[in-house]
Amino acid sequence: MESPWVDDLPDAASSAARLRPHAAASARAEPAAARLESVQALRAAAALAVVCWHLVWVVRAFPGALPALPRALAFGYAGVDLFFVISGYVICHITHSRPFSLARFAARRWLRIAPLYALFTALAVLAAWLRPDWGGEKLDLAYVLHSLSLLPMRELPFLDVGWSLEHEILFYALAGALLAAGRGRWLPHALAALFAAGVVVHGLLPEWTGRRPFDAHVFSLYHFEFLVGVLLFRARHALPARSWRIPLVAGALGLLAVSSWVAAHSLRPDGSWHVATQPSGLAGVVRVLGYGLCAGLLLRGLLVAEQSGAFARAPRALRDLLLRIGDASYVLYLSHFFVYSILAKLYAGLAAPAWLAAPALAGALAAALAFAFAVHVALERPLLRAIHARV
Repeated sequence: MESPWVDDLPDAASSAARLRPHAAASARAEPAAARLESVQALRAAAALAVVCWHLVWVVRAFPGALPALPRALAFGYAGVDLFFVISGYVICHITHSRPFSLARFAARRWLRIAPLYALFTALAVLAAWLRPDWGGEKLDLAYVLHSLSLLPMRELPFLDVGWSLEHEILFYALAGALLAAGRGRWLPHALAALFAAGVVVHGLLPEWTGRRPFDAHVFSLYHFEFLVGVLLFRARHALPARSWRIPLVAGALGLLAVSSWVAAHSLRPDGSWHVATQPSGLAGVVRVLGYGLCAGLLLRGLLVAEQSGAFARAPRALRDLLLRIGDASYVLYLSHFFVYSILAKLYAGLAAPAWLAAPALAGALAAALAFAFAVHVALERPLLRAIHARV
């Protein structure tokens, strides 16, 4: 939910190379900031937050077997907010030190996102066609084509998680247009202006939400989170770099506080609560402000940890695992829905006992990770190499 999906950072191949002594020595010779392993680690955390949040699809096969998640810990959906902040930082990182070509930029961004998204959307369409009870009511050609285009939609696209990619595409378009016009320095101002308009449209007048085709996108409140990432990059040399623990702890504690507040202010009449994908009203404004700032603190802390060498001193097995999950995060984001859906139907059909709920959730998460790693190695990594070689 990068950039959740930027191809200019190290992929699984480079991560694996770090396991070899001569490759590790070469990697240590590179400037730490150029590799941005800290960003890969935060990307992994964001992807894990989302896929753990969506474990609710599997939990439904075990009604009443598990206690409700405490409000402060119910922040898995905020993984997308983390992705948006990362995206703001990384897009600036990959464009600031090289001649800018709009055609190259657009081609790389599109080829990075669209082919895999189209593949998993096609799989969802195929599943709905074979089993109409798996979403057959959505089988409309115009709707499917609109979903594949990644253009803004009032409703969720056919592959639900694609809604966040629509915001990514708009951010890429805005950044690319300003850079091509030689006005890249205006990017923070443009994002701030769009966010301010979003506060009026969605914060002060939320009843307008959805009445116009692009209100939820062009005037999205999420622009603030992209802005945080951009400003972090602009101020990367000006901010104090003596401590990485303080921003990390502050960001983590803030995440818990914002999650608790948003949950308390998103209650339904029946006592349940729901956080919309398109934030609106006071809760929506607080969400993007709170999660955006918390994500910025986490990103800043990890970047400083990498620059100071603290990140490299973390347990090697944990660091390598996070880097591999970060490499496969896009596939994990797109594919976990399929793994969870199949396993949830399997568990429900077998009438699995309640005591199996926790092991079933752990197994579902492990299966989603394994599937994502397999697709990343077999399909995504060769695709990235082709993009680098040809574009």
